[in-house]
Amino acid sequence: MPMLRCFYLPAQLWVLLLLLPCRVPADPPAVRQGLETLEDLVGQLIQVQKAVHAAKTEWQDQEAQLKREDELLRRRISQASEKLNAITAEAAKAHAKRTQDTGTAQATEATLARHFAPIVAAEQRLAMLRKRLPPLLAEALAKEFDKLPAETTPMTQGNVAGRLRLVLSLTTEVEQYDAAIHAGAVVLSPPGKAPREMEVLQLGLGIAFAVATDRSCAAVGEAGEGHWQWRWQDELAEPIAVALEVFRKKRPAQFVNLPLQVGRTAP
Repeated sequence: MPMLRCFYLPAQLWVLLLLLPCRVPADPPAVRQGLETLEDLVGQLIQVQKAVHAAKTEWQDQEAQLKREDELLRRRISQASEKLNAITAEAAKAHAKRTQDTGTAQATEATLARHFAPIVAAEQRLAMLRKRLPPLLAEALAKEFDKLPAETTPMTQGNVAGRLRLVLSLTTEVEQYDAAIHAGAVVLSPPGKAPREMEVLQLGLGIAFAVATDRSCAAVGEAGEGHWQWRWQDELAEPIAVALEVFRKKRPAQFVNLPLQVGRTAP
């Protein structure tokens, strides 16, 4: 149902309008001009009241919209605040865990650091020992010895495990070799003769005996100060050849006279 909009004029204007027709004008043109002016003013007043009413109506519509937007914004702010609080709490937990992990890592690194020095010392001893090893063993372990790091390589938590395994592996191989007798072949250069392949009987790490296949020359090997060294003793060719045949079970067991130093320690 359409609403009737009423516009109210001030009481003084209505009284003036009622009285004007009752008065007898002395000058009809002047009265007519006054009435026209009054009508214009009343029309302007009505237009102003319409404009005010339209502005109020528009403001009411806008006010409702602004209230809805305000409520929506407040809800979003509340949700964002809750999310921020959750993220802050999660970040605090993560920071605490990182702090704990850092402390654990530092403690582990400190514990490992106490074992770094013995491992480095063992690597250095193995590097020195390599130069004094019998040729048969030095050749067999060459690839493993090549893995030993340089002295300037820092020990870290990342490489300590691998370096320790290498030290233990090489040490085990050397100890096992020292506890047994071995036979093989090496190329040696007799004094005044061309290099030739010679059969070798190795007694642990302590001493080795080498003989040419034609038994024309022989040598005794042992660890020197900084390297493995051979001492030529051709008179031992026959007993060395016999000892090799006995070791390889090519002849019955028998006593063989070979020069040994009792009580001499391996390198």
